[in-house]
Amino acid sequence: MRLRKYQIRITAEAVDARWDDSDRSIWLRLWFGAAVALWGAVLAYIGLIKPDRNGYSGWWRLVHDHLTSRFLTNVVIPDGMAFVVWSFFAAMGIRSFFASGQMLHCDRSQLKISKIPWLNFAGQWRSRTFPVAAISEADLAIWPTRTRETSYLICFRVNEKRQKILAGITAIEAHRILKGLKALGVDIRRDPDRSLSVRESIRDRRAEL
Repeated sequence: MRLRKYQIRITAEAVDARWDDSDRSIWLRLWFGAAVALWGAVLAYIGLIKPDRNGYSGWWRLVHDHLTSRFLTNVVIPDGMAFVVWSFFAAMGIRSFFASGQMLHCDRSQLKISKIPWLNFAGQWRSRTFPVAAISEADLAIWPTRTRETSYLICFRVNEKRQKILAGITAIEAHRILKGLKALGVDIRRDPDRSLSVRESIRDRRAEL
């Protein structure tokens, strides 16, 4: 997952951070949807249409074979697994057509976090609000990714429950937000590793330049 470019605004009275991909190219979404459709067609051909070594397709066996252990092993289970894999990619392809986003707003009385949930195909924001006095141990945490890039998120506790927001943010931007939240009265966890992460991010950014 690539890093996300958050729009950040910090003043003496509020901290705001927002990211969404509503401006993502429609061609990119169409390309991903076409790739999912092609992958589904390949799975359908292999699982249902392509003849096996005896000349019978998976669809023929589904219709004519009896319910035996060999039938389950050779036909039902492989076709079922292929359908599950295709369903996952199909869901990802459909979801890619709709916007995603995360947002944070904090003033001296409350902190509001908003997200467009993954299972939401209308691009609607869902928000939760917490009193600043109830927030504790706000800190930087690593967001696991499959790339070499290291990205982060901000986490905090409310009534012993851990909340997460701003996934994909850089260490430098997260550090700025945490300093702004601290100035507004949010409890920030003291963590020497955070400063190290920020210094490493600054070094990496300078190396890229």
